[in-house]
Amino acid sequence: MSSRVMARAQMTVTTTSVGITPEGSDNSECRPSDRREDALARLRARVIPLPPQRHLTLARPVQQPQYVQQPQPSLPRPDLTDREIEVLRAWLRTDTKEEAAAHLHIAMGTINTHIARARAKYAAVGRTARTKAALLARVVQDGIMTLEEL
Repeated sequence: MSSRVMARAQMTVTTTSVGITPEGSDNSECRPSDRREDALARLRARVIPLPPQRHLTLARPVQQPQYVQQPQPSLPRPDLTDREIEVLRAWLRTDTKEEAAAHLHIAMGTINTHIARARAKYAAVGRTARTKAALLARVVQDGIMTLEEL
């Protein structure tokens, strides 16, 4: 073994008021290589001095973010006729257009015409409703029908 490895193996570590240093040495006389050896010895011994605990104070108090609910712009509503609303309500309550036509005593083509016109009016105000579910959502949003009415 080399003399340096032997010196490391024989090194005893003691605690001083300044830190941990090899026994018999003075901190003021430590060379950079001695400080490295000292640090390695502390790591091997798992004894590492911690800095003193300090209480940190912030320059200004931290403010919690305030969530302000922004008013939602009202949705543009299409100008649906009473008959279109009646047909939409009947169709949304039933499973098929045929059932809605039978309930209202009108032809199936009339049901299709009123639904197509309602969809076109919703698309004209920028609120497309291509499916029955989307049309139901628009009708509920506009207050034409409630979910309890289904």
